[in-house]
Amino acid sequence: MQQSKQNSAILLKNRPRVVRCHVILTYECNLRCIYCYEQVIPRNRGVIKDSYLMAMLAVVDQLAASGPEKTQVVLFGGEPLLNRSSQRQAIHKVLHYVAERGWETEVVTNGVGLIHYVPPLKEYKVSQIQVTIDGPQKVHDLRRPRASGRGSFASIVRSVTEALKAELPIAVRVNVDYQNLGYAPQIADLFHAQGWFTHPSFGAYWGLTFDVNDRYRYCGPPHKILEKLLEIRKHYPVTKMISSEAWEPLQFLLYPFFLGVPRLPKFFFCGAHRNEWCFDLRGDVYYCADSVGRPEFRVGRYIPRLELDEKVSKMWRENDSLEAQCCAHCRAKLCCGGGCWFRRIAAVGSPTGNLCTEQVLPMLYVTMTYLHRSPEVFGFAKTLGHRGEKP
Repeated sequence: MQQSKQNSAILLKNRPRVVRCHVILTYECNLRCIYCYEQVIPRNRGVIKDSYLMAMLAVVDQLAASGPEKTQVVLFGGEPLLNRSSQRQAIHKVLHYVAERGWETEVVTNGVGLIHYVPPLKEYKVSQIQVTIDGPQKVHDLRRPRASGRGSFASIVRSVTEALKAELPIAVRVNVDYQNLGYAPQIADLFHAQGWFTHPSFGAYWGLTFDVNDRYRYCGPPHKILEKLLEIRKHYPVTKMISSEAWEPLQFLLYPFFLGVPRLPKFFFCGAHRNEWCFDLRGDVYYCADSVGRPEFRVGRYIPRLELDEKVSKMWRENDSLEAQCCAHCRAKLCCGGGCWFRRIAAVGSPTGNLCTEQVLPMLYVTMTYLHRSPEVFGFAKTLGHRGEKP
């Protein structure tokens, strides 16, 4: 009874405007991406049991009843759209359940099996489908091969094309680092040649690749990657069609001064600090989508009912995300909200340890230097968008 009261207190104290719930039906994946942040977790075969699925959705009902203006359900993984009957049945149940309650549905998929799910995703009016394409075919297939070693590029391009024909909302994320950065013009040319840029339900954006497993050597400081992207942007205009929205701190510079749109200070970095929930097929609960499957980040269980570890819960939800050692005297900490706790814990073992994950000041300097030398200030500001989910 005491634990139940504590859980209710946590729900009420952190009642947000939007509740975002990641639903993990399987940890299996048909790709073996070389930078995958889930590569260290067990990928036991199988799809969620029906009893677990219904218990999971019942918890989402509980969260939706706590008073948010909007409830979002994100099909996540592993790979949520594996092409097998058990997966299709689970997906249909989730889509139907969500539609009945008027919630929003998003999908984060590698895109290989998307083509098989176009009809139900269209029927249930999903609000966004995120797919990742990392380069022209040779580069993409090197970075994101199938488990068998074959490439995934052709299947993903075919899936995106069919999804756009059905007018499904597609957001293509390009994870960029030193391995594929030089191919930015070819990536933009690919999207242009496919006719995707002209489609009203298509968008694309540059995302950052992060090495949280200490196994991937091509990552670089965010401001250095940004600097090279901006240089490419000057010489290859087609790359301007891919948004730079992943560089969120830039919005604090560009929106007020060039678009006249105020940006409020950020007192937290992401939804994990207040409104994000992740439920997996094993009955575990996490707050951070990047941390799923790692027992050390688990905050509780939803089987047989929702029970949270109060101490771990408070660490994520109630600690001030601006208390990190590196944030104390940072002049730009309200631009990023204190940075990513998951990456900080993975790197230095503490959410408030001395590691800056965002490097806002160098990014602002790079941007101001670029804007000073470039006449396309207004156009650059307008391309900043609103997506950002990781694969």
